[in-house]
Amino acid sequence: MASDQTTDAEIEARLRSAVEAFKAGNVTEARAACEAVLQRRPDNIQAHTNLAILDRREGRLAEAAARFEALLQRRPDDTAARRAYAGLILDMGRFDEAEAEYRRLAELTPDDPVVFSQLAVTLCYQLRPEEALPIRRRASELAPDDLGIAFAHAHNLALVGDIDGARRVVDRAKALAPDNAAVRYLEGALAARPEVVPPPAFLAGTYNSVARIYDTAVAPKLQNTANEHLFALFDREFDPASRFAHVLDLGCGTGAMGAHLRSYADRLTGVDFSTGMIRIAEQKGIYDALVVDDIVRYLAQSEDQFDLIVSSDALIHLGDMAELFQHIVLRTTQGGCVLFSTEHGDCGTYAPTIHFRFQHDPDYVERTAYAGGLIVLAREQAVVRVDERGMPTRGDLFLLQKMDF
Repeated sequence: MASDQTTDAEIEARLRSAVEAFKAGNVTEARAACEAVLQRRPDNIQAHTNLAILDRREGRLAEAAARFEALLQRRPDDTAARRAYAGLILDMGRFDEAEAEYRRLAELTPDDPVVFSQLAVTLCYQLRPEEALPIRRRASELAPDDLGIAFAHAHNLALVGDIDGARRVVDRAKALAPDNAAVRYLEGALAARPEVVPPPAFLAGTYNSVARIYDTAVAPKLQNTANEHLFALFDREFDPASRFAHVLDLGCGTGAMGAHLRSYADRLTGVDFSTGMIRIAEQKGIYDALVVDDIVRYLAQSEDQFDLIVSSDALIHLGDMAELFQHIVLRTTQGGCVLFSTEHGDCGTYAPTIHFRFQHDPDYVERTAYAGGLIVLAREQAVVRVDERGMPTRGDLFLLQKMDF
């Protein structure tokens, strides 16, 4: 048989060539090398593992999961394969299954801080931060110098209301990385300093990491209903036969709002700072144009004119809205409208939250819009989501119109 004629050294050489091809970005060559190994050694664990990783890299998540499941039936205590499988199904939004896998890994590798950190992530995705907290604490004990673990521990403390504890861990995180933007934002949010700004790279990375499962797992878990409330307000205020020459979906995400707007728009443009979210929106074929950019920068640089600008659950990442409204007025046609949601705050102006969002006082929004050249046609309040503890989050819905000058 062929397997009898193939030496262990030859098998190892093929596996090394697969790894080298993968590192070089040649997925086809890496796959061919692994499949050649399995033709000669059908039970080679490393080749099966490599193919599962390649499946994941190519977006074939179901195939990758099936490979890992078959592999773990053969070797249930293979911690490397189980760790990769747990991360995969977490990325697929199978949160309860990922939790079970990480709990098993915690038994097999009780000194691995990453396992405990990821277990806490699965619990937070399921809106169980209280259960996650002692697991975060264990990860911090195992890796006291790990910035990511310290930051997650501080954020978890803030989520459950232990502000003093969060500040202490933030101080430790600052000692590890004094200039880290996410740590500095959390420090500012804990102190209610309105001038702090969520770091764009951190926000974009967060949305990129959940883009694939946002529509199917994340938004339903958070009961994100801002779109539905804006749909209802839109349908009440506009005739079903209304047409707009050019509509801008500002902070379009995966395109949930665009799907509703499409039938009203001759041309529909979407803008978002997350490449991952834009990629999902692109797959839906809704938009005439999609742009990856910061929404304020896009408005400042664009030369297009829009009859309608819509922003659902996106302006929550801005504090001061004065510059935003100034650019919106310049980009809106005479008599054009702006429809958007904010997170409600009885704070006079705006206030940062530990969730990397801002609350806005609706009176502040109305004043600032008017100063920029926009009048309020409609203003409503609604529950737009639940927070990371499952508590209702109030939001405000606005329909504005550009003033006649």
